[in-house]
Amino acid sequence: MLSGLLAAALAAAPIVAQEGGDAPPPPSVLEQLARARGCAPAPPRRLAQHYLFRGTTTFHIGERPPLTQDAEVSVGGPDRLRYVLSAGGNKNVFLLQDRETAWFRTGVGEFEDYGPAEFALQTWMRWITCRFPWDLAELPGELLDGGGLTLEGPLGSSRLELGPDLLPRVLRHADAVLELSGWVTLADGLRMPSTWSWTVGGVRQVERFETLEQNVLLFDRAFAPPLRAPPELQWTGEVASGTESARIGTGSSSVVSRPRVRLLAGPADGAWHAALVEGGAVSKVLWEWLDGRGLAVATAAAVTGELPARLPDGVEAVERAAGLYLRWLSYAPSVDAAVSAASLREGARQGGLEIAGPVWHLRHPDDGRRHRSELLLPVRQP
Repeated sequence: MLSGLLAAALAAAPIVAQEGGDAPPPPSVLEQLARARGCAPAPPRRLAQHYLFRGTTTFHIGERPPLTQDAEVSVGGPDRLRYVLSAGGNKNVFLLQDRETAWFRTGVGEFEDYGPAEFALQTWMRWITCRFPWDLAELPGELLDGGGLTLEGPLGSSRLELGPDLLPRVLRHADAVLELSGWVTLADGLRMPSTWSWTVGGVRQVERFETLEQNVLLFDRAFAPPLRAPPELQWTGEVASGTESARIGTGSSSVVSRPRVRLLAGPADGAWHAALVEGGAVSKVLWEWLDGRGLAVATAAAVTGELPARLPDGVEAVERAAGLYLRWLSYAPSVDAAVSAASLREGARQGGLEIAGPVWHLRHPDDGRRHRSELLLPVRQP
């Protein structure tokens, strides 16, 4: 009993610098804001970093009676939004694919082009709020004393104001004002606002969410009209440059098509690859096949030329049929392939896709100029 009380007393006592040592430095502004939010100072190293909210949206327009509808809001990045309103069996769907492309559908009609400006701004404001304080470029100490912070975004500057609890209270832009309240604590300790009150022009839009989910993996196709053919990517080409989502660190996920391919597959260390690239037999793009634990069990590269009469030990030619792949691409500085592979498989299950093979991981050497991770999971649509 005495030892337990002593331990508790010592744990509660202030930290005093010991002779010959220094007291630990005070927490930074970022650490204090993260502590108030209930999160780590840095975002998690996982694929699934999107958000899904369900509840109601009430529109207040002039002297008209308030109009309330069920709402489902999916936020897949700073410029990707899916907003579904439903009432009486009818659904209105708004899709923002990027800052310049949006669609709208009423009921069972066809999707039509829609002006993206309003939704692009709201989506960026939602993203900044959901990920606070991770994506802020600077964090002056005045924030802790009730000061504000000007944020420079892709659609102009906004002003962020915190409450006494160090949580976002208001985000102001010339074209929209967002007030946040009703903060709740999710299962993992993260605090999230359950009431989002927007003022845009003469319209007040109040969202009250009963379900708030983080760590969701949303595919690119969730933000575009259905029945669009997935893009086809070649096995030998370099991946495209980073998107805005990837730059901010979340990466992007999409369903893509890959054509039939002839490959050389060899041991996991990939030592066989360089000589065959030099001889023009295979692509310089080397893939790892990962097992269920995320460990490489083999490597493979697409055949691009004539093969030598004798292949290196442990290397054989294999073929892959054309098919669909769930693809994840990130330019984040550090990515855990094992964690990412597990998230990709879970994302496929969440999206109703049938897993058809092992995860492929692009082995890209760190040349000091850029970081890139790409994972592919072969899938089938049931």
